[in-house]
Amino acid sequence: MSIENNNQENLEKSLLQLQLEELVKIGVGGKFKNQSDYLDKIKEELEFEEATLRGGIDRYNKSVNDAKYKHQESTTLYGLDLV
Repeated sequence: MSIENNNQENLEKSLLQLQLEELVKIGVGGKFKNQSDYLDKIKEELEFEEATLRGGIDRYNKSVNDAKYKHQESTTLYGLDLV
């Protein structure tokens, strides 16, 4: 499992790096005194976005697991679509 987590982290880092390069290339952001301030701000924003996305996924999965445990899957999003 540790190898899988390590591979996932490397993939996320490379995706973060690709996003960062693309944003720098197109010039997203405001006026900064130097390039490192700009890169730091973009990296901070991308990490925040990733954490927010993961939080939403975790919250959804917890909701589904709780509903399964209580045998109330009809209260989940996919359960409501089926009903």
